[in-house]
Amino acid sequence: MSKILVVYCSLSGNTKAAAEALAEGARSTGATVLVKNGFEAQPADLLNCQAVALGSYDAFSYMGGGLKDFLDRAFYPTQNQVTGKPYVAFLTHGGGGKAIQSI
Repeated sequence: MSKILVVYCSLSGNTKAAAEALAEGARSTGATVLVKNGFEAQPADLLNCQAVALGSYDAFSYMGGGLKDFLDRAFYPTQNQVTGKPYVAFLTHGGGGKAIQSI
């Protein structure tokens, strides 16, 4: 069975809702899904999953601070251990949507 980590940051609740919808869809295929806010997610969560989904709102054409915090904290502890791990990035926004490039 696949183990999927969903890490998101949300201000208005829209990205959290998108993360939960993504998780529900993954669970419907039989996957085990762990959903965490970027400030709560740990490098060990990334190491212990088979795939990861990263989500944010558009913060002036960049990812939100919660997701950036997670990626900053996870980079060195997971370096060279997650290369090639499948991932998906998702974004909520009211226009523009350029933040997807930063994820």
